[in-house]
Amino acid sequence: MVRFGETVEPLIAGMRADLRACDIRQGNETLFPVLKEPDKPGTSHVYLWALRGGPPDRPLLPFEYDASRSQGVGKRLFERFRG
Repeated sequence: MVRFGETVEPLIAGMRADLRACDIRQGNETLFPVLKEPDKPGTSHVYLWALRGGPPDRPLLPFEYDASRSQGVGKRLFERFRG
């Protein structure tokens, strides 16, 4: 999985760049159960953030994983957004 992630990272980076260029973006965080997350109990929850934007004929829907739903995550995901 790590090698696969490294292989598709340029594609994901391109999706993020295209999403940042959009005038309209949507975002939602969903609680997600995990096992053995660093610095958390054996069974805990993290957040899977779904972002949506892009042109109507080519919508983008990347997902972001984060251990928090803090304000800082939203600020990072919507950095420089003016829409």
